[in-house]
Amino acid sequence: MHFSLSDPFRDGREGALLPGHALAIYFMHYNFVRIHQTLRCTPAMEVGVTDKLWSLDDMAALVEASEESASDVTRKGWTKRKAG
Repeated sequence: MHFSLSDPFRDGREGALLPGHALAIYFMHYNFVRIHQTLRCTPAMEVGVTDKLWSLDDMAALVEASEESASDVTRKGWTKRKAG
């Protein structure tokens, strides 16, 4: 079975995890969550991107916040007006 990063869905199943998303999760975990033996901290902490050790809960909260802000934008790129 041929599979590339540009394939919209894996195995034709709608809603499957896109390969680009899987890579993003891996790199985020590698750089923000995992403490590296030689550095004794995360790479993100070493270069000063963050000053705290992230957890998987922090990563999930970031994704949820991103999904909430993305739900305000329609397919045409217009922002929905909030009532009030």
